[in-house]
Amino acid sequence: MDSFQYNELNHLKRCRERLSLGEKEVLSVTYHIATTSPAGDQGQFYFTELRKKLKYDSALLMCFASELQSRGLLRIQNPHTSLPDYVGVLLTITPIGRRFVEHSNAGNI
Repeated sequence: MDSFQYNELNHLKRCRERLSLGEKEVLSVTYHIATTSPAGDQGQFYFTELRKKLKYDSALLMCFASELQSRGLLRIQNPHTSLPDYVGVLLTITPIGRRFVEHSNAGNI
């Protein structure tokens, strides 16, 4: 294993230790949506799709998503006009977010 792989796995392991159960659930569902939706190759989808899959309050769900964004695992793109319940907010799972889920599923971290 080269140092890049080691450093990435080390980073992902530390992220896993710090994520709450809700954040892990959101990331897992985000990965599923992003890889099965029509725009899955780009990993993008709307917040409302996530809201349909998880029955959390919109504000709490956005808190989880914001924490994932702060760790570089998810990207949140707000629309020009703010709408209730975060309608129009675009979510994108980042490449490191994808690898996090894939390594977790494989038992590497």
